[in-house]
Amino acid sequence: MELWHIWMLAAVVLFILEIFTPTFFFACIGVGCAVAGVGALLLPHFTVLHWMLLTLGCTLSFIYLRPFVRKYFYATRNNVKTNTDSLVGKTGRVVEATDPAAGTCRVKVGGDDWRAQTVDNQQFTKGQSVTVVGLDGTTLMVKSNG
Repeated sequence: MELWHIWMLAAVVLFILEIFTPTFFFACIGVGCAVAGVGALLLPHFTVLHWMLLTLGCTLSFIYLRPFVRKYFYATRNNVKTNTDSLVGKTGRVVEATDPAAGTCRVKVGGDDWRAQTVDNQQFTKGQSVTVVGLDGTTLMVKSNG
């Protein structure tokens, strides 16, 4: 096995290892190994040059490639609503009429049955369409669509 094979094998192992980490750290070192592997293929007898290319490849990928990749591929989007927050704005159907004393009812939204409370003390009948406007713990705050 030639030296450039070892460099490329190290690069592949580091790229595979990167799959299991969220930091894009091992991939940057893998880029350095790949650069050193190309140097070893072109100039096989200059071992010091290979280490210099490894250092240069790692440094440049940490400075330029890592911030780019982290910004565009590992970015967290704060505007994506998940869990119960994703229910706000959705439409549901009343499955249990409003209790006049408590102002609560049962609403089915997206196939799930929820405890709901009216925001404007309206009386809802079974089958009426409502919109989720907020949450109070696990209770949906709803208003009439009409």
